[in-house]
Amino acid sequence: MRIKNSPAVWIAASLTLWLALAQAAGASPGPAAPPPSEALCTAHYDLLSRQLARRVAASAEADRAALQAELIAVLRKGSALVGHAYLESVPEDEAKSKLERAKQELAQLSRAERERLAPLCDGMASKLRQEAAGWQRVIVDRFADRRAKRLVKSELEELQRQALPPAGR
Repeated sequence: MRIKNSPAVWIAASLTLWLALAQAAGASPGPAAPPPSEALCTAHYDLLSRQLARRVAASAEADRAALQAELIAVLRKGSALVGHAYLESVPEDEAKSKLERAKQELAQLSRAERERLAPLCDGMASKLRQEAAGWQRVIVDRFADRRAKRLVKSELEELQRQALPPAGR
């Protein structure tokens, strides 16, 4: 079997070789980046859910089911983080303040930085979800389902408002 000479293969092979050489020399591969804050991940999921809701509303009826499922999955991850903050008894005003700062921080990140953030947030949300009791997961799922419906409804209404001609003409 022959492997294509793609940049990804070369990068993976180079990284593997570098790590092997570093381990042989007793060196560390470098300091690990600190995990993102829960607020930053919540802001990430908020932005992503709004973008997905717009896509659901703007898509053809036949394409909506898959996008709707993706939207619900994103909302469940974000809701797990919000639920965790609630269970940790973070005061609501403090949580909102942290979220606003995190939204500003997220807006300052480059596209590459946001792409690196996504799997870290996914891991964090998945871990919280796995550690949650079954009744907590049910609450998060129901909340996410209702939120998805509200977001899509709001986006559909916005599209309808934009399509209407201005009054008085």
